[in-house]
Amino acid sequence: MSRRKYRYSDYNKSAPYEDATRIFIVYEGKSKEPNYFEAFNEKFIDRKKAFVCHILEEDTGVIGNTPLKIKERVQYFIENPPKNINITPANDDKFRFVFDVDKHPQSHIEELIRFSKTLNDSKIFISNYCFEVWLWSHLHELSAIKSASSRELKTELGEIQNLNYPHDFIKIELISKAIKRCSESDTNPANIIPDIKNSKVYLLMQELLEHSFVNITITS
Repeated sequence: MSRRKYRYSDYNKSAPYEDATRIFIVYEGKSKEPNYFEAFNEKFIDRKKAFVCHILEEDTGVIGNTPLKIKERVQYFIENPPKNINITPANDDKFRFVFDVDKHPQSHIEELIRFSKTLNDSKIFISNYCFEVWLWSHLHELSAIKSASSRELKTELGEIQNLNYPHDFIKIELISKAIKRCSESDTNPANIIPDIKNSKVYLLMQELLEHSFVNITITS
């Protein structure tokens, strides 16, 4: 597998097949999340089944990683499709939001949830404390996390692994374990906001695997 670093020019550069399901993903993070999903996209997604488009800060000029900035970014993207992307968002496209609980005010998260419900096909996938919870689940049980904050968890994860990111995480055996661990730790699957030391990203991964060219489907 390629170990190269991803650049902005790697994202959103191809046009989707006419019948492919178009999935637009917007992230709180600027590099870790899009790098993970782009690596997954390259290895597993059948481009004839689905086209994953990353909505990045550079696509819109809307800079910031808060829930309200994510909302603003998607609004701008829909109203002003970037000229460097050979697609125009349509009503039946899927929008997927990936972000962290972090220290965001609850009211801001709720506003983004309300906005998401105004879109035709939109879902939110939150990690608590941060995206590193999802990465941790590839390697260990979530109950083993000792950290009490996002900053602590990033340090703790760095201390227990030396994998090449993101490529070494994009293995179906690890992804399968991560989905299982997060699912089993999810005490309230219907709740958008996850329990502490858990991540709802497992639900997004289950959905994306439905579009895999190797026809992999993982159920929790």
